[in-house]
Amino acid sequence: MFDEFEKWKYEYYCRIYGSYNFPNFQGVLLTIEHSKTDPYNPSCLSNQSELIFGNLTTSPNSSLTVLGGSLQSNQIYQFMVYMENRKNSSIQATGYVLVTVDDTHPQLIVIGCVISILCVPNLEYQFVNPTTQVALFAICVGNCINLQSIKWNIYQGSDNSTSSNSTQWTLFNNTILYENIWFFGKNTSNFTATNQLFLNNLQINLWRFEVVYTFLNETSTSALNFIINQPPYNGSCSINSMNGTTTTLFTITCPNWYDEDGIKDYSLYGISIASNRCYQLSLALSSMATQIPYEDAQIAANQLIQCASNVLTAVNGPLQERTSTLDLDYSRANMVPTDYDTDLESAWSNTTNQINSQVTSIISLITSSLNIHLNIGQNSIINTSQTYMSLETISTQSLSNRIVKQIENAQFHIPSDFNLNTNDNSSISLRKWKYTYYCRIYGLYNFPNFQGILLPIENSKIDPYNPSCLSNQSGLIFGNLTLSPNSSLTILGGSLQSNQIYQFMVYMENRKNSSIQATGYVLVTVDDTHPQLIVIGCVISILCVPNLEYQFVNPTTQVALFAICVGNCINLQNIKWNIYQGSDNSSSNYTQWTLFNNTILYENIWFFGKNTSNFTATNQLFLNNPPIDLWRFEVVYTFLNETSTSALNFIINQPPYNGSCSINPMNGTTTTLFTITCPNWYDEDGVKDYSLYGKVIF
Repeated sequence: MFDEFEKWKYEYYCRIYGSYNFPNFQGVLLTIEHSKTDPYNPSCLSNQSELIFGNLTTSPNSSLTVLGGSLQSNQIYQFMVYMENRKNSSIQATGYVLVTVDDTHPQLIVIGCVISILCVPNLEYQFVNPTTQVALFAICVGNCINLQSIKWNIYQGSDNSTSSNSTQWTLFNNTILYENIWFFGKNTSNFTATNQLFLNNLQINLWRFEVVYTFLNETSTSALNFIINQPPYNGSCSINSMNGTTTTLFTITCPNWYDEDGIKDYSLYGISIASNRCYQLSLALSSMATQIPYEDAQIAANQLIQCASNVLTAVNGPLQERTSTLDLDYSRANMVPTDYDTDLESAWSNTTNQINSQVTSIISLITSSLNIHLNIGQNSIINTSQTYMSLETISTQSLSNRIVKQIENAQFHIPSDFNLNTNDNSSISLRKWKYTYYCRIYGLYNFPNFQGILLPIENSKIDPYNPSCLSNQSGLIFGNLTLSPNSSLTILGGSLQSNQIYQFMVYMENRKNSSIQATGYVLVTVDDTHPQLIVIGCVISILCVPNLEYQFVNPTTQVALFAICVGNCINLQNIKWNIYQGSDNSSSNYTQWTLFNNTILYENIWFFGKNTSNFTATNQLFLNNPPIDLWRFEVVYTFLNETSTSALNFIINQPPYNGSCSINPMNGTTTTLFTITCPNWYDEDGVKDYSLYGKVIF
């Protein structure tokens, strides 16, 4: 990336792609503005006055504009830019772009790599290792209405140096045959080709991935070309010592490796089975999941899931005949000693529970790390003598009558009459619910009520102590869908006062079972500006469980958030995340939020991505601040002339208590019927389910 344009000299060249070489005179390439003529390779332009070069004093020619009408319709041109460092002429770079000229005005389709660092430019191609998958995304820019379909095509390339000095692209014939085997998301905006495409076609070095967007009256395409990056060779690696402990100094040497493109760095893979070390490694994997190939993530996940299994085995007494020892340990770890006030060296430490919780977090982190790389229909399986783990991304439409197979003969069946009543972006059936909306002026008043009964936002009754948000209820429009009345609410412009904060509440009640209820809250700040809309959410959506105006979060899990700017988000200057701790202010019935002071101190320790659209706070934030139950994560987008914010509030989900678990019998074989009872557990929010972990040792 060249971010200091003034350090470079620029020269531009152009040819009619597929028909001619770049124009030259006696073997020397002619720049696009040159007036000389090559009789064998015509110029792209009939008149060089149709060019406009960037005229910055510090960086002349750093941009080139070709005026409309200068190029011929229905023709493909290849432009080349040559850059040379002004201070050191040995530092050079060359870039290419293909331009197709036609008489239509198709939508702009942008195509790129999901894991951006895996697309390393090499002239007009991107490097790709044959052992890694290619995961691509496409975005339609502008007014992209009336989209009918999306389709990805794969082409294999061959050099045609003898006749036209261009690449001949041939459609890969087996795309349909290997759909959902090698290729995933063929008709979506996200497409994945696994490494099996390259490993089973080693003779092919050039590949093109093309996306076709079909609209009602036109078609737009975009493509990305890849060249297989040949592996280094001739080298070897050795390690000294061959054995040791976690304190041993190991020396690894890898001499004599050679690569035509140079060797950027070396990667080392190792194994550790300590619980905390495995957890830290899982955190590291999660933080870099968007920066490494899927195959590397899978290798690391394989080792870490086995590590988690080893740790669980170590605390699993009945299956290792260490019951008496671990029962004593468990008793010590979970019983308050009688001399608690004076015994400062007691074993009251909850060690077993911490390890189990940490293993659960490891599995969650591994799952999220792999899910980033999985497209619709793609799965990842880890199957070793110690563990079996299967992850798959599927559409909601494919759930009906689905059999999910596990290890050996284990499976479960989703019936054919299963009806989720959702689309791919929803998790609730709107038609099953009744909706009631309420509003209050936040921080000043409670929700308006009459004799203790809350007044809906459209009610005309007046609460003299808690004024209505609206002076006129005619400023409301409810969604009038027959199947789902009132499932949406629109407040017309001018209905709310400027420079005021409002809290809206929606109460949902199931039409068939009134005991099933849900309540949601949202804060709305009204001002006279028109800031951009910032959407904030959880990367792992199931970890954000709504509870009134908060999201539940377990203190043993990290919070990974994303933010998206919706609309015309140009002139973005920076992104910043703030963390607040909350305390209830019972006098005014709202929460007092205080900025968490140690954000900078723990940056890249507890907090990651503080100035990006993706932010992570590890569980160390919660574990090291147990008195704090309320947390707010706020993202601030600063544009050239305005600022937009969005926030998500969390409440610590307290663990269940007072219960115990027992197993009968304590020993047995694979055919033994084990009965596990867990009575008397209590949780203020109810116990949703129980998870059982076991291992069969052969």
